[in-house]
Amino acid sequence: MAGPKSMSAHLRALDMYRKVPHDLTESSVIGGALSMFAYFLLSLLFIWELRSFLSVSYRTSIEVDHSEDGIFQVNFNLTIPGLSCEFAAVDLQNVIGKRRTDLKDRTVHKFSL
Repeated sequence: MAGPKSMSAHLRALDMYRKVPHDLTESSVIGGALSMFAYFLLSLLFIWELRSFLSVSYRTSIEVDHSEDGIFQVNFNLTIPGLSCEFAAVDLQNVIGKRRTDLKDRTVHKFSL
């Protein structure tokens, strides 16, 4: 039965949570198992954070800051070759939550390519 003893000895060697009697320290199998779990959890969290840091995400946001509540003109030119004009829509929302959806008046022009 060298297998369980060697596994137990390996777990004891990794024990970060040693019991401390008056004159010496001693390791335990449970402490080694907790240490292995802690190492695994720390490694997993490190890998997740590294993947999150290295991943690329694209986010587009346009914010116009005007101190007045008046109406102002915003000009934009957007070309999306794979999108039909019938599915393209423009929505507006101001800071206080007033929202206009699917603007179709004379100010929005759609051209098919």
